[in-house]
Amino acid sequence: MTQVSLLFHHFWHFDHCQPSNETDEANFHLFHGHIFALHPACGPFLLTPRGQEIVADYLGDRTESSRNRLLHALSIAIYYYSNKYEVTKSLRKNQSVVTTQSEMSGHIDALAEQERVKREEGEGIDKKREE
Repeated sequence: MTQVSLLFHHFWHFDHCQPSNETDEANFHLFHGHIFALHPACGPFLLTPRGQEIVADYLGDRTESSRNRLLHALSIAIYYYSNKYEVTKSLRKNQSVVTTQSEMSGHIDALAEQERVKREEGEGIDKKREE
């Protein structure tokens, strides 16, 4: 196995942990124990040309910049997956079926609006507590 293959497998299949600088009894888990290969958002990310390019850039030069770019791209993929999951869950509750991309986008927008309203209501409660 090449060095690049080993680097990829280490990044993709291992829990990244280091000894904690706060205590000797625990380790610091960089991604809270998540393993990218097991997360349902990461497989589709690797199937995209852009995802492959970003991973290849990281494996090729291994700079902090390319690593941060990869982590940011994975974050976006996980956010997208999460939104898609929430829409699917919501649709299951409502027993409606989405047949087009625009319907899916409409559901995502509606969920985002619901989250915005909840946040604003929460902020209003916090302001009242401060007074």
